[in-house]
Amino acid sequence: MAALGVLLGYWLSLHRLMFSWEVVLAAAAAFCICGGGMTVNDFFDRNVDAKAKKNRPLPSGRIGERVAFNFASSLFLLGAILSLFVNSEVFFIAVGASLFLLAYSAVLLKYKYLGNWVVAGLTGLTFLFGAAISGEYFLAGMVGALAFLSNLGREISKDIEDRKADRGVKRSLPMVLGVKASAAVAAVAYLLAIAFSVVPFAVGLVAGIEFMLLLLISYGVFALCVIQLMQGDYAESRKTSKFAMAIALAAFLMALV
Repeated sequence: MAALGVLLGYWLSLHRLMFSWEVVLAAAAAFCICGGGMTVNDFFDRNVDAKAKKNRPLPSGRIGERVAFNFASSLFLLGAILSLFVNSEVFFIAVGASLFLLAYSAVLLKYKYLGNWVVAGLTGLTFLFGAAISGEYFLAGMVGALAFLSNLGREISKDIEDRKADRGVKRSLPMVLGVKASAAVAAVAYLLAIAFSVVPFAVGLVAGIEFMLLLLISYGVFALCVIQLMQGDYAESRKTSKFAMAIALAAFLMALV
């Protein structure tokens, strides 16, 4: 998904579909960094997984701790090297993203109410990562904001689901604000995602019947997502938000065709 975000961010920055060796390298770098982040997350989360997810590679002993950490480090390094061949902006974003992922797993994983923002922010950053190839950020930034807000809502919803497993191990938003207030924050994030998706159309950067049709459908799905959230169906709300986000991204992709 990170590689696709980079590709779409690149296309949005150009306002057209186009492939280049730079975007291939950037997408590969994003793939490596994302893989490194997932692996290092599992490394630092191994004690929690030993209680709730004993069949995962690290808790089950199928993969050694040193092997996992070295693999994550290698992926981060490879991502940085690949990005260096694109341009300096892409390289600095790659290094920054790697450091944030490492910090999130090592420190912020215990403070999920902060980690949510890091995870969502890095999701939105993939679009800017692609846009950094051309240096044109506005449209990709708007879609990145949409992705950030959608993922923030989804991360908070997941924390509401996981609050029992996290108790005594992590500090999540539902533990700080309570379930209802956290659900309200997630709902606001989804509604703001809808608002940000309107901006490119409002300023005349994108248009077209297909674009507007898909965007309107995504609004309806986001609205359903909020309803499910308020009804306490957090798992379904998360699934619906993914569907809504996919439709919104498809709308922007159609605008480029």
